[in-house]
Amino acid sequence: MLTANRTTRSQLALLLRDLGYTPTFHEDAKKLLGALSETPSDLLIDLSCELSEIELERLKAAQPTANLIGFQHYSESNTGNEIKAQGYTALIILPSHAERAKARLKNAFRNSTNESSSSRSWATRAPFGNTRSTGTAKTPRPFGTRPSYGTRPPFGSNRPSSSSKTSRPFANKPKVDIHARYLAAYSPIAKDFVQALKEGCTPGSTLVLTGEEGAEHELAAREFNYQFNQDATPLHTIPSNNICIKELEQMEKNANKAKQPINCYLGRTDDFSEESMEQIKLFQQYLDNLRNPHMQLIIAHEHGSETCFHRGVEASFKAVQAKAVTLTIPPLRARVEDIAPVCHTLLGTLRCAHPFLLVHYISNAAIEHLVEHRSELSYAKLVRLLRNAVALSQRNSIGVEEIKNYGESDVVNQHLLETMADEQFFKDQQSANF
Repeated sequence: MLTANRTTRSQLALLLRDLGYTPTFHEDAKKLLGALSETPSDLLIDLSCELSEIELERLKAAQPTANLIGFQHYSESNTGNEIKAQGYTALIILPSHAERAKARLKNAFRNSTNESSSSRSWATRAPFGNTRSTGTAKTPRPFGTRPSYGTRPPFGSNRPSSSSKTSRPFANKPKVDIHARYLAAYSPIAKDFVQALKEGCTPGSTLVLTGEEGAEHELAAREFNYQFNQDATPLHTIPSNNICIKELEQMEKNANKAKQPINCYLGRTDDFSEESMEQIKLFQQYLDNLRNPHMQLIIAHEHGSETCFHRGVEASFKAVQAKAVTLTIPPLRARVEDIAPVCHTLLGTLRCAHPFLLVHYISNAAIEHLVEHRSELSYAKLVRLLRNAVALSQRNSIGVEEIKNYGESDVVNQHLLETMADEQFFKDQQSANF
């Protein structure tokens, strides 16, 4: 890392170590250049150091495959136009909130690793093909009509297996009434997925929830727990860096003693270390040897995230997945009937949690605009957009212009909007890091 600010150095050292990195700091570009090894690495550059184009090119020449991530601290005077640095793999704005800052750093490492991957293209594109605009949107198709995305694909795993613990296509399923608590399931494709979750409730097995970037993995895990026991027991969660077979075994024993099966959500595969993945593998073997297991594991996996895996994780994950049920969360763009309910539910939740907000409702025109431009929409992107619009809008409704103006034209503007929204939601609860 290149920074001349001692406060920045000490604070980022803590954040990076929490993420599992061991940073090395340099205050001078020449010293950083001399310390580079042949092994590719991530280089964090404080934009306040104002590297010249020549110095930046020398860093690139010394390590052509390195990820050069430029960062700048957020202040109320920030605007998206202030960061004009060129030649970096990624540019980020670090807010004063510790957890938000760690999330930004983690995403920067992920996105710079996958910058050539089309599945990560949200990092550089606007959410719906729009930049900030005051023009008139074209007339959209009404959101209540049938979508035009074509034939619905099955959401079971395509991995062939003769095992009974495999995913199954959803075709030819009997039509039943579906009641979902956490997922918006008004579209046929979402109802099929919830039905598959209900059928996958088998204590002692492992469920792998796959999905595209931005899929609602944790909501799907919570929906699974609801379909399993109507939330009679809560969904247990363990942070990815705290996974330990002894704790998992104790949870299984407690559930067995109480005669109450439980579900445990372990998070995303690209957050697992080699050790944590090995612990999951060993515990899966432990469950297989039990006559009457009372615990089921749930793991989230994002399509295309394998390049972000920590060393040694991929082989263990494949071994775990081979013995698991795999279900794929359908993307939001294929669930046109679910977009409006997601918008209304999220707005209602934000209003109840933060009654001082000005926004009271989202217009039908805004929802129709979202539906019309759903090809690049994901659940996480919709949540970010609405959260930013609700926090920053000066009107009592979200219209088409708010959807355009608070969309993510690039990563820097995304960070600015998120941080300004944080200031509205958590005015007195900052974790002062910078």
